Amino acid sequence: MSKLTRKIGDGASMLRLALARGPRGFSLRQTSARVSLLGIADLSDPGVHYRPKQAVAFLAALVGRLLAAKAPGAELRWPGRILRLADSTCVDKPGIKGSDWRIHGVFDLGSGGFSHLEVTDMHGAEALERGVLLAREIRIGDQNYARAPVLKRFLAAGGGKADFIARMG
Repeated sequence: MSKLTRKIGDGASMLRLALARGPRGFSLRQTSARVSLLGIADLSDPGVHYRPKQAVAFLAALVGRLLAAKAPGAELRWPGRILRLADSTCVDKPGIKGSDWRIHGVFDLGSGGFSHLEVTDMHGAEALERGVLLAREIRIGDQNYARAPVLKRFLAAGGGKADFIARMG
């Protein structure tokens, strides 16, 4: 067996590392052991911490390509219109008060999948115009989106070709 290096050799290995650390929720030590057992790399705990941070552009491009490759599905219940839901959720570091990140999503009801996903820091506010707006689209949001500046930005970004439905408080 060849000796492992500290280098992540390819995109697939970087994705395995990111998935072990992120969605699986492994600690730095557990992730380090996992990538070593899989023969990916021999990383210290700080190495496991910094590799995904250095690969943000790669991981964002990968998610973007996966979303772009998703073919649109049949229209749902509103012929000629595209129905999309917009929402976001907060993600907190364990043991820390307050939000650290916000995940923004736009879900396309016709295709049954996300057309846009974005992660921002705690300052990234909910915005109805996140993601590409399509002509004849109806974007649906909860009461957090029912603010005049948000709705004006959405209408401007859509060039008058997109509409919205927002629940009022």
